[in-house]
Amino acid sequence: MRPWRLWWWGDHVVAVPLRAGVVVGVGLLLLAGAWESLGDVARSRSGGADHRTLAALTPLPAGFWWVTWVLVNAGATWLVVRAVAELW
Repeated sequence: MRPWRLWWWGDHVVAVPLRAGVVVGVGLLLLAGAWESLGDVARSRSGGADHRTLAALTPLPAGFWWVTWVLVNAGATWLVVRAVAELW
């Protein structure tokens, strides 16, 4: 059996919600990766960092781009925390 077929069978194969578990797992990995990437950029002094590159290409300062990245990560994290709180 091919593993991707489990997705189409859905929750009928096993007693746990398989699709929801896969989506939650992938989402949490992406969210953790976004924060880790932000931390790497914050520690980096490289001129080729994303926020510095955007600052060079636009009239907006690098700090603006870094703050928008923080706000997007914080917003996504808030949505996840809110969704989990509603389930409990």
